[in-house]
Amino acid sequence: MWIYLLKVTIVWSLLLACFELLYRRSPYYRLNRLYLLLTLVLGVVLPALPLTLPEAAPADTGIVTLSRITQPLQQLEARPVAQVMDTEQPGLGAWLKGLYYTGALVVLLLCLYDVVLIFRKAVYGSYQVYEGHRIFNTGRSHAPFSFFGWIFIGRPEVYSDTEIRFILKHEDTHNQSRHWLDVLILQCFLVVFWFHPLVWRIRHLLKLQHEYEADHYAASDDPYSYGHFLLQQTLLKAPHPIAHSFHYSPIKNRIAMLTQAGKKSTWKYLALVPALMGCTLLMARTNDSGNRVRTGDATTYRGNILKWRMDVVDTILVQDAVTKEVQKIWAIPDPQIIALNGAEVYPESSFTGIPTAIVPQFRYKNQSVHEYLKAKLLEQLGSVPDSLLRIDLVNMVVNAEGKIVYYDVTVTYSTRNPIDRVGGQPAASAPGYYSRMDLEDRIYTPVIDKIVNESPEWMPAMLQGKAVPAFLLTGSQLVFHDEPRAFKARKR
Repeated sequence: MWIYLLKVTIVWSLLLACFELLYRRSPYYRLNRLYLLLTLVLGVVLPALPLTLPEAAPADTGIVTLSRITQPLQQLEARPVAQVMDTEQPGLGAWLKGLYYTGALVVLLLCLYDVVLIFRKAVYGSYQVYEGHRIFNTGRSHAPFSFFGWIFIGRPEVYSDTEIRFILKHEDTHNQSRHWLDVLILQCFLVVFWFHPLVWRIRHLLKLQHEYEADHYAASDDPYSYGHFLLQQTLLKAPHPIAHSFHYSPIKNRIAMLTQAGKKSTWKYLALVPALMGCTLLMARTNDSGNRVRTGDATTYRGNILKWRMDVVDTILVQDAVTKEVQKIWAIPDPQIIALNGAEVYPESSFTGIPTAIVPQFRYKNQSVHEYLKAKLLEQLGSVPDSLLRIDLVNMVVNAEGKIVYYDVTVTYSTRNPIDRVGGQPAASAPGYYSRMDLEDRIYTPVIDKIVNESPEWMPAMLQGKAVPAFLLTGSQLVFHDEPRAFKARKR
């Protein structure tokens, strides 16, 4: 979410900077209005599009983890007695979420309050029809304003016929140009992005363009008298923010636009093309469809962002099965993905003990996921070398639609030529068979990725009657050959 908001801010900032420098004083009010509305929409749409750039060839790091297969001399059989757990406190994310919803609710209520007040004035106020326009007399001292084509004037009798015509032409332009529709769109954005200063800036600039356009048509016959009338309205009280006010500030800018010569400079709007191209390139991601990019506690894969639980050392109490002695030991939990694109991911333990809960299930022609993947792999490769022991798909995430969206691949080989853990040179230790676990395999992983991407959907996990994303620590294990014979003999 934070990355998305950052991208939204970048798009709005670039397009607004372009507007402030090139178009703010342009007399093409309708083009400016369209530009600002387009800025709002592009800001929220571009970051959400799956735009990708061509992928550069990754560097071969050659990082391989090796481990000798050995049998533990003694294994302590222990069962957990109790787990020391800290009381979970609301984190910063929960407080920020509460603050956001509170702010959105306040903005929405203020907007509805303005609408209610305007309707009250329409219902309880008197009105008269003048030159085809319904004018509501509120009986209060405020600047004239319009809302949904209704025109509200504090005391119509204090205005001359010329001033009434100025007001009617001005407010009728708002109605005919559907400026009220822009205001409704802006209010929706304000409810969602109430915390974002650029949305408030766009709102101010867009309403200013509305006033410029209305002033242009209202003052077409007598700009000087109209400008003088505008100055008189600054002494009156401002009406509701959701409405179009006749004295919307700054008045000096509106008068300046009345006297500005309309220079033909539409060519400047061509600058929008490179601006849009720049925003699109900035929003595009490198094509990492085959790469798992880890940054801090987040991994990006195939357009999804997965958040990991950071390894936290915990303490548990265990009891020896023989001596019955209880002791405290340190424990590091297994890695676990806890969020998928901001939504919670549920581990397998979440479905234990709940009768209606269902873990993700793979069903395809009575095949298990292991059988399906192994058959497809052999179908594409034909055969595998004897040194290949197994391929493990771990840390698997199945989304609420039943699609595998993430997993890690480890490939285990057998070898008689181990590499020393420290120096990276061939070891001179006693001969024996070793397992080599490759965490960055580039032979089988691309094939597995293609098979998984084309695999049938799973039956998604169900929790409380709702499909949810699920995390499977051991998603699948494809066994091709048994352990080396020398290793089996040594174990006996």
